[in-house]
Amino acid sequence: MTRKLDHRDDDSNENAADKLPEEQSEKSDFLQLKLPKFPKILGHQDDDATEGEMSDREALAGEVSAKEAAAPVATWITRRGIFEDDWRAKVTDERPWPVILIHGTGLSKGVWQELGKDLREDGWAVFAPDYGFRATNPVNESLDHVRAYIHAVQKITGAEKVIVCGHSQGGLLSTMLSYSMPADIHHVVCISAPNHGTDILGRSSSILKIPGLPETSKHAVESLVHNIAERYFGGAGLDQLAGSETVRTISESKDLAPGVTYTCLASKTDQLINPPSSTFLEDDGSGRVTNMYVQDLYPRAVILHEDMVSDRRVRPIIREQLLALVDNDTESAEEMAGDGASEELSESRTQ
Repeated sequence: MTRKLDHRDDDSNENAADKLPEEQSEKSDFLQLKLPKFPKILGHQDDDATEGEMSDREALAGEVSAKEAAAPVATWITRRGIFEDDWRAKVTDERPWPVILIHGTGLSKGVWQELGKDLREDGWAVFAPDYGFRATNPVNESLDHVRAYIHAVQKITGAEKVIVCGHSQGGLLSTMLSYSMPADIHHVVCISAPNHGTDILGRSSSILKIPGLPETSKHAVESLVHNIAERYFGGAGLDQLAGSETVRTISESKDLAPGVTYTCLASKTDQLINPPSSTFLEDDGSGRVTNMYVQDLYPRAVILHEDMVSDRRVRPIIREQLLALVDNDTESAEEMAGDGASEELSESRTQ
C-alpha cells in the first residue's frame, strides 16, 4: 500500500514536472500583456509619451485652463452647506404649496441648509434648484431654468401653485417668475433682492460723490467697476444693475402680478443692494405686499447681504410669514409651529 502511494506520488511529480514549462510559458505570456494606459493628468509629464501626444495634452490642458480662466470668479469659490431635494415630498391640506428656495449669484443651494430645515420642520415640502452656472449666466437664461424646475416640482407634488423664496438674484427671479407664470405662483418672498437694481459700487458708490472729482474720473471708475462686476458675477451681475433692461421690466410692470402676494425683506446694513429699499415693491392698494426691514424688529441688528439667508433673526420672520399664509390667526400659527417660528421670533426679539 505504501509503495502504491509512493508510486502515485512519483507520477504526480513527473506530471507536474512535465506541465511546469507550459504553465511557466502561460504566466510569462500573461506578464507580457500590454495593458491599456490610464489617461494622464493634464499637463503631467510622461516619459513614454510621444512628442505628438504631449503636444495634444498640452493643447487640451491649455484649452481647459482658458475656459476656467474665462468663468466668472464667483464660480471658483467653494461654497459650504448641503441641502438636498426630497422628491418623495407631497403637499397637504395644511401646507398646500411647495416652497422653492432660489439662491443668489455665485452661490449654490447649500446656502438654504438652515432655512430649508426650519421650513421642513414646519411641515412644508421644500425644494431648491442649482441653476445658471452658479447663477452667473444672464438672468433670462436662469429664468428659463428655474421655470422648468417649478413645473417639475408641481408635477411631482401634485401642487397647482408654489411659493417662491429667493435671496439676492433669486429674489429678483422670484418677482419675474410671478409676472411670467402668475397662475403657478401663490406667494413670493424676496430677501435682499435688487428688484429695482443696485448701483455699480453698492455702498461704496459714495466714492463717485467726492467733491471736485472730475467727470472723466467718474466715468473711468464706473467703467472699471462695471468690468469688475462682470468678471466676478458674469452676465447676471450686469442684469442686476440699476437701469438694466431686466430691472426696467419690473419697473414698467408696476411691481405686482395678478393674484400673487409678496413679502419683501431688506437689511439697512446691506452692503451690496444700494439702496436697500430696492428690494421693496409698491403695493397697489390691495394689501398684497409686506415690505419690511429686519431692523424694524431688531433696531441694532447688523446683517450683511450674504448673511440674510441664514441669520437667526431673519429665518423666524420668513417662517412666520409663510405660516400666516395658511392661517391668519396668530395663536393658530403658533400652535402649528410648536416651539418653532413664532416662539423663536418672540425669543429672538428679546436678545
